[in-house]
Amino acid sequence: MTFIRLAAIVSAVLISLTGCQPTASPEQQLLDNIANNVILPAQQQFSQHSAELARLSESFCGQPDNAGLEQLREQWRQSMRTWQAVKVIGFGPISVDNQSWKIQFWPDKHNLIEKKLNSLLRSDEELTVERIGKASVVTQGLSALEFLLFDHQDGQLSSYQTGPLSQRRCQLLQAVSQHTEQVAANLYRAWRADAGNYRARFTATGPDNSEFPDQASAIAALVDALVNSVEVAKRDQLAQPLGHRAKGNRPRPYLSEAWRSRYSSQALAANLYAAANLYRGADGYGMDDYLKHRGEAELAVKIDNLFSRATGQLELLPNIFDGVSDPDQHQLLQQLYVDVGLLQTQLKTQLPAAMGVNLGFNANDGD
Repeated sequence: MTFIRLAAIVSAVLISLTGCQPTASPEQQLLDNIANNVILPAQQQFSQHSAELARLSESFCGQPDNAGLEQLREQWRQSMRTWQAVKVIGFGPISVDNQSWKIQFWPDKHNLIEKKLNSLLRSDEELTVERIGKASVVTQGLSALEFLLFDHQDGQLSSYQTGPLSQRRCQLLQAVSQHTEQVAANLYRAWRADAGNYRARFTATGPDNSEFPDQASAIAALVDALVNSVEVAKRDQLAQPLGHRAKGNRPRPYLSEAWRSRYSSQALAANLYAAANLYRGADGYGMDDYLKHRGEAELAVKIDNLFSRATGQLELLPNIFDGVSDPDQHQLLQQLYVDVGLLQTQLKTQLPAAMGVNLGFNANDGD
């Protein structure tokens, strides 16, 4: 037998064996793809941006100047943008011990952020990352950093250059940013295979898995996360500042997300894009594909079109803080509110049954 003929036989055997390998079920494809290509990349990006935010805070405080402050503000924006994709996944490690609140305290209906941070600044306590870790969530995370970087009075360059509290303000800025970096890193570590490996718990369902005893329970967690993220867009990011949840329907711009930085519209856009990415499974097997597998192609396309309709308006979206009080811009925001509401209705009333799951009580219900 010649070497060439032997090689051909071995190759044929390998091809035959490969063809005999069992193909993962659609349910497993969905869980694996979303874990690998949606959740883990989001966790990684947020962790990286938070680490850079902490690094730039230290650099800025070494020599406070306009260039350093603007660079720091832009890094905060990138951190807030990537945070939106992380908070869409509301189950697992993020739900333990108020992790989400440690990153973002919002809405702040009583201006507690300013009150608590100024109280810390005026105290004689040492402002370290350990102290921030033991403090209220009001003084932690991106919301606290927004106040320190964007407030019209306390977030200006002069606050870090002169005055009796300038040095302590820098200490507080660094401590909060370092604490945020730690929380973000721990969330990412909790999902990674080489650390907490929550990914395995989420994807390897079975009777020995107390959290996800079957694939349906894991898929239900995804559907619930998707529904909740769009509910947050409708109720908190749009309805509250538009005034739909206030007496007289008066606009309430100070309840908009990230109002000090005027980043509310971008945060809303990032949330909706992240929700659409979760639904579509990034570039892989997503909920839309699974719906088609279950004979629900019409619903899959309908939801996809509703996502496209909502996200298609985002480039024209005015600044929410200013827009809710402007008649013309208010109409644009109101139309988006209606379209997001249509999307939310489909996700909440049609998607769970079509995906073959039941959703539990959602504490965020109430529209």
